[in-house]
This record gives sequence, C-alpha cells and structure tokens, in this order.
Amino acid sequence: MVSTVTLEWISVTHPSATVHPSVVLGVGAVVLAGAVIQPDTVVGEHAIINTGATLDHDCRIGDFAHIAPRAALCGGVEIGEGSLIGVGASAIPAVRVGAWTTVGAGAAVVRDLSERALAVGVPARPVHDESEEGHDG
Repeated sequence: MVSTVTLEWISVTHPSATVHPSVVLGVGAVVLAGAVIQPDTVVGEHAIINTGATLDHDCRIGDFAHIAPRAALCGGVEIGEGSLIGVGASAIPAVRVGAWTTVGAGAAVVRDLSERALAVGVPARPVHDESEEGHDG
C-alpha cells in the first residue's frame, strides 16, 4: 500500500527582520532575525536569508540559495540557484554569482562568478571552478 503525503510549504519571516512590502518571497523561503531585504528584491523558493544579512534593492536570489549571517549584497545582485554566500561576504552592485557557487566567508565579490565555482578572498577569486573542467553534471 502506497501512502501519499501532501506538504504545504510556507514562507517564514522572523518578526525582527525588515522586509519591504514589494519583496517577493518564494514558497518555503526563510528570512531570519535581523535580516533586511530592500525594495523589489525577489527571493527564490526554499532560499535562506540568514541572521543579519542585508539585500539591497532589486536583488535576485535563486531557489535553494543560502545567504549566510551578516552577508551584504548591494543593489541588483543576482545569486544563482543553490549558491551559498558565506558569513560576512559582500557583493558590489550588479554582480552575478552563478548557480551552485560557494563564496567563502568574508569574501568580496567584485566581478561575476561562474557556475559551480568556489571563490574566496578580497577580492573574491575562484580557487576551484568546476564549470571549466568540462563536467556534464
């Protein structure tokens, strides 16, 4: 006998977070204590905006992405699906971080990063870039 369970995902915002009314939160998104999300930002499904993170205007956060505590994204930043922006990392306006990329703690993203990269430092530089290895998946 097969049993089917239906889950209804919700988005959750901590009471101490500041989220502008124009922000779109995807299903299952979580916004934790002290986070600030500015106007016209879109947060994808099941994304995490962690404690004290700040997202300025017009950011785009992909599904399943994690913006770690105290990370700061300037206006117009795009974070790809499944990416992790480390504790205290920052990104200048209008940069793009590719899908499934990890930005290390305290790194400063000053130029676009490709998919599946690991970038660290100030400025953030890829130390591993799976997209350049010719992998299929």
